[in-house]
Amino acid sequence: MARCLANPIRAAVVIALLARSAAAQDGSTQVTFTVGPTVVDFAGFGGALGGAAAQLRVSHFFSRNLGGELSAFAILPTGGSASLATCVPGNSCESRATPRLLNGVLVSPFVFAGNTGLRITLGAGAVRAAGGQGPGARASAAGALGVDWDSRSTSRFAPIIGVRVVRLATPIYGARHLLLPGVGLTF
Repeated sequence: MARCLANPIRAAVVIALLARSAAAQDGSTQVTFTVGPTVVDFAGFGGALGGAAAQLRVSHFFSRNLGGELSAFAILPTGGSASLATCVPGNSCESRATPRLLNGVLVSPFVFAGNTGLRITLGAGAVRAAGGQGPGARASAAGALGVDWDSRSTSRFAPIIGVRVVRLATPIYGARHLLLPGVGLTF
């Protein structure tokens, strides 16, 4: 799974293939794709940067109201910050730059709040930065909490709206929390 984390496209393909094989065995598996705007705060350097978030989730239902999900996500900041090192004899010098991509994988059980369509997830996984330069971690374990509204429609393409908050165990370039809002389709 760690190798998939290195490339969000590879992780998405693996998840889609797992979903396809699971769907062939059981009709209670869904694939969801969502996109939405987000903000990443690279505290201490770079500050808050706007961006775009995309998620691919595969959900398997154990019963009508309980299930589990495997998801891959990517956050693409729309800007960045960089500083070139000015080396003065006797002082350390290093260049710094914010990452160009944050991507991760999460595993989450979920529960529906009755027949309301409100789904709550609580999970764990890992997040990695691509690009970036300077001190600090490039990868971290993470925990996630999510809330979705799922229409629970039986049609082939059903709308879904939700948000995930991901908390990193170790800040990545100063970023401790990631926000993954999304609007998309379940198919």
